Amino acid sequence: AMFHMGGGIDVLNVSGTKSGPLGIYVSPGALGLFIGVAYGQTDGHIMAIPIALMVLCAVGIFVFQTMTCHSMKSDNVPLSFKISSATGKLLTACAIAALFLVVTLRSYVGLTLHFDWKSQGYWAIALVLALVGGKALGGILSDKFGMRITACLTLGIAAILYLFPQSPVCGLLSVLCFNMTMPMTLWALARIFNQARGFAFGTLTCALFMGFAITVVYPMPILPMGWGFTLATVLSVFLLLLGLHAVPRESIAPIKES
Repeated sequence: AMFHMGGGIDVLNVSGTKSGPLGIYVSPGALGLFIGVAYGQTDGHIMAIPIALMVLCAVGIFVFQTMTCHSMKSDNVPLSFKISSATGKLLTACAIAALFLVVTLRSYVGLTLHFDWKSQGYWAIALVLALVGGKALGGILSDKFGMRITACLTLGIAAILYLFPQSPVCGLLSVLCFNMTMPMTLWALARIFNQARGFAFGTLTCALFMGFAITVVYPMPILPMGWGFTLATVLSVFLLLLGLHAVPRESIAPIKES
């Protein structure tokens, strides 16, 4: 958890106005969860492999950081909870709540979504790759076409495709498109809390946990397959647009190459 926050802050610091690097950073998390669950169901001795890999990664990060930057500092701005917003206080508060709810809803959908074909052959692996690819592509497309256009287009496609859960292709594409909002929400809240980016990143990580907490308190799925997830996706569109409304307007336009 501490690595997740530290890495997220560093990526936010070096990415400038772009959200693409943030999407690439958060996207492997879904793959990590998949591999972690698989390891957890095997002999305990095999856990030495990921532990050794984590140690090697830690050493590699230390060596790379000291060789390239000659310092372990993250170039953080002085911590301040001053809000940067394009709207008034009330709308900004609503926007922050909307971004939190978008992530909570996405977490809940991801945990309760069940496809009958998921256990057939390699479809489970394909579904995980759709999760990973969606989060990475979301940031890249936002930088290319603008955040609002990307959000409306990808969530609109997901809403339609969720109506056909019996089709593996539609299911994969719906998950791919639905998860493209992940870097958008993280980046948007970090722009609002521009001097407390780690707090913004951690707040939406907490929102992910809230989606899980709902499944613990109420294990029975609330949303029916098909139209239920379409409804959740449409709601996500409105919540995300409300959240983006508070971000300074020049921040969510397409990135122009110099």
